[in-house]
Amino acid sequence: MFSIWIVARCIIAWIFLKQGLIKADKINHYWFYPEGFVFDEPNQNISLYWDALHYVAVYETCVNFAFCPPKTEKGRYTAEYDEIIIPLKSINDKEFLINALKELSNDCFDFSDQRKK
Repeated sequence: MFSIWIVARCIIAWIFLKQGLIKADKINHYWFYPEGFVFDEPNQNISLYWDALHYVAVYETCVNFAFCPPKTEKGRYTAEYDEIIIPLKSINDKEFLINALKELSNDCFDFSDQRKK
């Protein structure tokens, strides 16, 4: 159920962009670093270390970054933020990022690659 909802959100965002309901300059921006990442969305922006994440999932059309639950030690710092869903087409070197996320998952968060093999 969770993965269906995430994929649906990615598809809706893509449709809105394609139909001109959102403009390219309003698209979210993301920067990835060895220590963490920075994101700038219309409703939220922050820089985070990788260990602030609870779960990262890769789907056919997007990558989902879910924060630690609000009532946990790490989650209290990210409780006000929504999960981040990034369309794969907006990531330049997506395979490099996905491989890096797999490696980081050993220490920082749970990782799942849901793409069809």
